[in-house]
Amino acid sequence: MHTGRMRYDNKYVSATISNGPLGLHIVGSVSEPQNYDRIELFAANPINQMTSYSGSGLPFPCAAIAFDNTPNFASVNPGDGMFDLYFTMPNSYYSQDAKTKIPASVFVLLHRSGAEPIFVHLALPEDAAGSAAALTLRTLTHRPTRTGPEFYAAKSDLIDVGTAEDTMRAMAFAKGAYGIA
Repeated sequence: MHTGRMRYDNKYVSATISNGPLGLHIVGSVSEPQNYDRIELFAANPINQMTSYSGSGLPFPCAAIAFDNTPNFASVNPGDGMFDLYFTMPNSYYSQDAKTKIPASVFVLLHRSGAEPIFVHLALPEDAAGSAAALTLRTLTHRPTRTGPEFYAAKSDLIDVGTAEDTMRAMAFAKGAYGIA
C-alpha cells in the first residue's frame, strides 16, 4: 500500500495528498483564486468491495458511472482558494474509448464566466488504493499481452474433444508443437 504524501504543483494548484486510514487528506490552495467564479474538487466513487473477489475492485466502465453521486466532492471558497478536505479513496475508470484506464485521481475544476473551465488532474499512484491494493491489476478489458478472445480459444481449436486420455495426449502434443500451456 502506498503511504506518505504526494505533492502536486502547477500553475493552477499547489496541493499535498496524504493516504491514510481514513482515506485521502487533501490540503492546498489555488493560484489566483479571485480569477474564478467557482472552484470545486472531486473524485470518482470509492472502490466496490464485495463479498466475492470476482466483482470487487473492478474499475468503473465509464466516467458517468464513476462520478454518479460520488461522496468525493467539495466546493472551495473562491475568496481565498484554500482547501483542507477528506475524500474516500477513489476508484479508477475507463475513458470513452473503453480501453484507456484512468487511474484513481482527484480533479480540480476552475470555472470563470464566459470561459472554458479548467480541469486540473491529480493522478494518484496505482498502489494508493489502500486495502484494495491487491486489486490494482484488475481490468475490464484484455491486457496488452493477450490479443483477444482468440488467446483463450487456441487450445479448443487445436485439441479435439474426446476421452480424458485422448484429451491429455492431444494437450501434451499441442504444448510441445505450439508452445501453449
